[in-house]
Amino acid sequence: MQKKIIYLDRDGVINEDFGYVSKIENFKFVNGVFEACKEFLALGYEI
Repeated sequence: MQKKIIYLDRDGVINEDFGYVSKIENFKFVNGVFEACKEFLALGYEI
C-alpha cells in the first residue's frame, strides 16, 4: 500500500509571506493551518 503524504510550502502556504523572515517575532502562521494539518492527519496523510 502506498503512503499518502502531503508537502506544505512555507511562505504564503503555512505562514504569511512578508518576504525574508530573519526573526521569529516576524513569523506569523496563516489562520487555520493547524486545523488543516489535523484534518490531513485524520484522513491518513503524513505531513
